Amino acid sequence: MDLSGAAAIVATAGIPVSVLIARWQKRTALEQAEATHRTALEVAEATHRTALAVADATHRATLEQAEANHRAALEIADGQAEAERIRRLVAARWTAYDHLRSELTKFRTSLLNGEDQSKLREIYDGIHDANHQIQEVGPLEVVRIGRHIQLKCEDILRQVRGQAMPLQACEEAWKTEISPLRTALHQTIARVMGTHQT
Repeated sequence: MDLSGAAAIVATAGIPVSVLIARWQKRTALEQAEATHRTALEVAEATHRTALAVADATHRATLEQAEANHRAALEIADGQAEAERIRRLVAARWTAYDHLRSELTKFRTSLLNGEDQSKLREIYDGIHDANHQIQEVGPLEVVRIGRHIQLKCEDILRQVRGQAMPLQACEEAWKTEISPLRTALHQTIARVMGTHQT
């Protein structure tokens, strides 16, 4: 049935055609409005889902970057702490090594100058103390040589106890007993410290 036929039926029923057309227009407008509303809701939901996905991805990326920055900061802090520990260890080693070398020089000078046993004993105690410092900072190869030198100095100290050791015997004892060990000590320290300073 076409529009004119429908209008004729409506006219016989006593309903004006304009009312019918207005109702159809209203219904069509409502259907279009509803379709537009559904489309807008779908678009809004899709936009919302996309925004959530982007926000989630951004949040994850931000967290990953923050964790990476945190790890990098920790690595830098650990590196700085390790560098400071090594710097302090090197300084402590130099101090201990220099103390031992200084005490050995004093011991040799006193021995060759015929100092009395109490003076030699006092200097020997300094050698003993220096070796304790070296034991704290190492490494083992320097500790061993330092301890060996200390034992040799103790032997010399025993030899001079109660008797005047002739100067030639003192020089010979130093030359054969201590000098080779002292040379080994200097070489080992130079190798350990990564330098040829002695």
